[in-house]
Amino acid sequence: MIGEKPSTAAAYGLCIVLGVVGAHRFYLGETKTGIIMLVLGITVVGLPVTAVWAFVDLFLIPGLIRTRMDETRQRLTAEAIAEVEEEM
Repeated sequence: MIGEKPSTAAAYGLCIVLGVVGAHRFYLGETKTGIIMLVLGITVVGLPVTAVWAFVDLFLIPGLIRTRMDETRQRLTAEAIAEVEEEM
């Protein structure tokens, strides 16, 4: 559904199981940092970096969800205003 809140449990699950490859970042709409984590996570040198990054993300997930919901609300509000203005 449009504007549906991402599941906090799913985000934490992805972070715990596949955090070193950035799966939780893709799920939360953070594609750029997800790609960076994926590229780093599949290298031996980058794996420790993404492991620490994923651990830190465990504390950042609620904020990432809040940011995504705020962006969705702003986009939907702008679309609704544009639609009303078109009808006038």
